[in-house]
Amino acid sequence: MSSRTEIELFLGGAVLSFWLICESLGGCNVTSVHTAKVLKSAGYAEIEVGDHAWFACADWFATEFSAVGPSGEPTNGAVCCGVFKNCTIRID
Repeated sequence: MSSRTEIELFLGGAVLSFWLICESLGGCNVTSVHTAKVLKSAGYAEIEVGDHAWFACADWFATEFSAVGPSGEPTNGAVCCGVFKNCTIRID
């Protein structure tokens, strides 16, 4: 087996291990308190936090929500947070 194949297998195993640990600890989602804090600071109201937002963004941590947006219109989306960056709000 070549060293490149060994490295690829190691990295694949590391990513899979991280994902399994994350899911076993309750999922890779942002806490409901942090999600609400991010949304409130952006002017959202009547916030309802959901579960993990699968495929909402490329970040590891994502939580779905529904709320009344700053314009007064109801909206749905996800709060996405990365390991080395701040959170972003994605609208459906």
